[in-house]
Amino acid sequence: MIEYCSPTLAGIKSANLFGILYQDKYALEREVRKLNSSCNAKGVFAKILTNKSGRALIYVYRKKQLEEILNNRLVWELLYQCGYRNTNTEDILDKLSERIELSSTFPHEIGIFLGYPYCDVKGFIEHTGKDFLFCGHWKVYENESKMRKLFEEYDVCKECYIQKFLNGMSVTQLTVAV
Repeated sequence: MIEYCSPTLAGIKSANLFGILYQDKYALEREVRKLNSSCNAKGVFAKILTNKSGRALIYVYRKKQLEEILNNRLVWELLYQCGYRNTNTEDILDKLSERIELSSTFPHEIGIFLGYPYCDVKGFIEHTGKDFLFCGHWKVYENESKMRKLFEEYDVCKECYIQKFLNGMSVTQLTVAV
């Protein structure tokens, strides 16, 4: 989780996603509840998006930032085109989970939920993943230099958080309240 979610824990990114192998579904659910009980007060939430065949996809997000993203008119129009109808955050995340379950690939709107700029998500959809300016944490279609700096910030954050975690800090201690 530290490796994939440190920018979200640090408050510099709205969300991250990571996959995990598990043997006990109930133990996994307990761990997610435990994470939520220790981090929700700091604005960080975790949700199991998919859970099958011993592999789960965990979505870690800052609820307030996600809601701000979802309140953007252009974002909502894109999500509406993808079949989202309810404006309640939990219902929207349930729809995302359903779309991931039903698709052989990630639904393209996943970038919205991960805090990618609208222009890059829209660019990816319109160009079918081709003709991008730069590929880093995602495929960039606009603002290349700004995104290069942001990706560098994410990488520095990850390295810093990994080091702090290895030195004994817990996920809760590493989660910044914003």
